[in-house]
Amino acid sequence: SFGKSRHDVNTSLTAIGLLWSIADQDPDPESIDRALAKMVSLSSDSRTEVRNCSVNTLFSCIVGRGQRYSASQWKAVICETVFGVFDHVSARGENEKTILPPNAQSPKGGSGKSNRYKVSVHHSRDSVGKQWATTEVMVLRGVNRLLRNFFSQLLLTMEDAEVDSPWFETAWRRILNYSSIAAIQSGGRDTMELRKSGIDMLLVCCQLSCHGGIVAAITPARVGTNMEVVNGALRSVRDANSKSADNKDSGSPPVSSVTLRWRQKLFLDSFKTLEDLRYHFESDVEDTEEDNSHYVESVQLQVLHKLSEGLAKLYDCCKNEELSPEQDFEKSFVALVATVAKKAVGDAGSRFLTQAQRGCFDLLRTMTSNSSSAALKVLASLAGESFFWVADNKKDDAIDPIKPEAAKVVADEFTNERLSHESKVEVLCRILSAYAANQGDASWDANAATSERKISYELLVPVMQGGLESATLLETGDVVLPEETNKHINFLWEKTFFTLSRMLSPSQIFILSQNSELASHMIELILAVTVNAREQDYEDCGVLLSEGTSNSLAAAKQQVSSSKTQGSSTVLALKGVIKVFKACLEGLCKILPNSDVLQSVIEVALRDAIGLISTDDENERKIDLGEAISLSVCGVLMSERGLESTVIAVFRQLCLLTSVENVKLRTEVSLLLSEIDLAEVLEDSFRRTEEAEERALEAERRNAELEAEIDDLQDENDSLQQQVAVFMASSAIS
Repeated sequence: SFGKSRHDVNTSLTAIGLLWSIADQDPDPESIDRALAKMVSLSSDSRTEVRNCSVNTLFSCIVGRGQRYSASQWKAVICETVFGVFDHVSARGENEKTILPPNAQSPKGGSGKSNRYKVSVHHSRDSVGKQWATTEVMVLRGVNRLLRNFFSQLLLTMEDAEVDSPWFETAWRRILNYSSIAAIQSGGRDTMELRKSGIDMLLVCCQLSCHGGIVAAITPARVGTNMEVVNGALRSVRDANSKSADNKDSGSPPVSSVTLRWRQKLFLDSFKTLEDLRYHFESDVEDTEEDNSHYVESVQLQVLHKLSEGLAKLYDCCKNEELSPEQDFEKSFVALVATVAKKAVGDAGSRFLTQAQRGCFDLLRTMTSNSSSAALKVLASLAGESFFWVADNKKDDAIDPIKPEAAKVVADEFTNERLSHESKVEVLCRILSAYAANQGDASWDANAATSERKISYELLVPVMQGGLESATLLETGDVVLPEETNKHINFLWEKTFFTLSRMLSPSQIFILSQNSELASHMIELILAVTVNAREQDYEDCGVLLSEGTSNSLAAAKQQVSSSKTQGSSTVLALKGVIKVFKACLEGLCKILPNSDVLQSVIEVALRDAIGLISTDDENERKIDLGEAISLSVCGVLMSERGLESTVIAVFRQLCLLTSVENVKLRTEVSLLLSEIDLAEVLEDSFRRTEEAEERALEAERRNAELEAEIDDLQDENDSLQQQVAVFMASSAIS
């Protein structure tokens, strides 16, 4: 009666405090049950202060006495008391939608008299619906506190169950259902805390039921029990026993196989419910009841931020078991993290990640560092074309910060030695396949470069280096590779050569001629390909590098012909193209030394260089280009060993360069020629010629012997045929 009194809200609060004292100190179970039942009744009171106090007190009583509950008492407490509060509060919360004006009183219920004390209501709780949502939040937090302290004790009740579906399994699913409904509530800011509490409840259920337990990620909650209300304030009666409760639920896996099996089943139910949130967010469900759409977006971001924080804690609990690499749970978990990252977008035109997105990327980075190939694949997918493009933050208002951030994480993690070589190969395959598949798309096509977005290979370089090196290590290892891995490696090289052919095409080389930084990245990519190229691919790789040298020379000549002024940027870009030419030439020397292709490329390059140097129009830029080409060729021929035959093949062009005005070039050519021992080369050539002639004579002699042997065999065959004919004739006469 005092609890339901409408005379003074403090009377009701004091009555609730007395009920707490009875439940906490009276050993009679019937008295405790009656006290809890009264608090359940007050939890649906129309006065916000009364019902909130009742809910908090109810759960404090349960937590305070939880250590002394038997299995049957726990069943009654959860299935009747706790779920009774759930049902009352959620039902009233759905029905109450009346908006109260600011500073209005809470509804009184049936009395027409004014309350004795006026209660000021903050604008965040200025409606009955909001106030009931707050009560629902308190109920969820109470259940959260209860499970954190007594999950192990409740789990043990399932071990002795004689039925296929123990009561706690049904109760667990009901808690998950309540939490899921709360997590997907609509209503904008009115239900923001309710949604966050529902998400927190789902995550706690996953943490509690996982193999590692919640202790891996949280500090046990402190429980304020054994308190009483004195003059409107709470004071401690005796030391709380919460420490023993916290210590009892250590989160360690139970010894019993039966209990472990039930724990796994609870985790499966919890994770499935959490996974359903992904489908909710992917459906683009947005609140429509709030006029201020900007605030609605802010609410959604806060909810997603809460989810991203909880997912990080869940991973800490499960990273060694349920969410370890290559587990089915891990793949679904990564998909949920990616969905949160994609949905937690900031304001239009924002160039920075939101807090939720930052949390998701930190989590994916952590997972990748722990050898998660699923996380690496998702990051590569999120990156999109950012391995090939860079946006100008000063000009591009539509930049998506997710893509470059994902590409940065992938580039950083490709140096992680804990990642398997197979994962690196597969992810690089995906990146290059996307590049090949989107060549007709303006967002990928290099020819569609604008002032807002520019082509860049900075983030692609470490990925290519790591992926191709992994492919080489896999093929050169002692382990027999599975057929699927061999397919991935072959596919990788196919896409690598396609990508390189595009990057060394005339249009792309022309872009290189205008961007010195891009040229340096291109050189690193060429080096990564030539160093790791397989012997069986040397011919294909040589064709690409040959085309690269030709296109580089063409772009350089076009650059000096079209540039009216020779500014510093033009000079740097031109040097970059020459370096690309040199890198292609060095690659050719490594994979196809002294080949006809190499000799042809060098001969053409020197012929063009001599033509530029001896030009009649006195264009200094052309002369400088010719000298730069010549110096590059000489440098490559001097740095690589065993190219004497190639030097002899271009001996005439090199001799012409000894008479140019450039002292440095004359010196380089002279040094190159001086290192070539012509007498030894000619002697070696003569020796090879003599050996070839001897082999030819030997072949002719052997051929003559074979012809004579064939004639003898033919004669013998004819003689045998004659004998056979005579024998057959004599047989016929007889």
